[in-house]
This record gives sequence, structure tokens and C-alpha cells, in this order.
Amino acid sequence: MVTTIAATAKLYRAAADQDYDDAKVRLGMLYERGRGVPQDDKEAYFWFTLASKHGDKAAEHERAEVIKKLKADDVQQLEVRAWKWRPKLVAPRNPALVQ
Repeated sequence: MVTTIAATAKLYRAAADQDYDDAKVRLGMLYERGRGVPQDDKEAYFWFTLASKHGDKAAEHERAEVIKKLKADDVQQLEVRAWKWRPKLVAPRNPALVQ
């Protein structure tokens, strides 16, 4: 099975939306490098911030590097966005599991 980086980014996004910190870090790295997604330091910072909330050391390191490229106003807006962020709940695929 051949997987493109863009397809991988979609999978990381789905996992990150469900609060998987490793996926948040990897998605942030893709945004920082522009691999499979448009290069976007703000989006990278956002995902690193979310993962660093749970003590992820890689996220903390990457976040410290990306913040150097951002304006203070952007950082403030991204911090608010991260504070408001909540994971997306996914319904089980098997209806028998819901009782």
C-alpha cells in the first residue's frame, strides 16, 4: 500500500482531532516543514501547543523553535485558540457498543 504524505497528514489530523498527542506533534512537524500540507508556522505552533499541554517534550522543543518565527499578536491568538480547543468525539461504528 502506497501512502502519500498528504494522506498521512489527513490521518494525523483525524487522530489529533481525537486528542492523540503524538499525532499533534507529527501534524505540527508537517505544517512546519510544508510536507503534505501547506507550510504554516502558525498552524504548527497551534498543534505543538496542544501537545505540550500534556507535557510532550518533543512538542515543547518544537514549539520553542517555531515561536521565534511568529509575531506576538499571532502567538496570543493561537494561545486563545488552543485554550478553546476541544477534541472531537467520534461515535462508535458498531451500534451494539452503544447501550
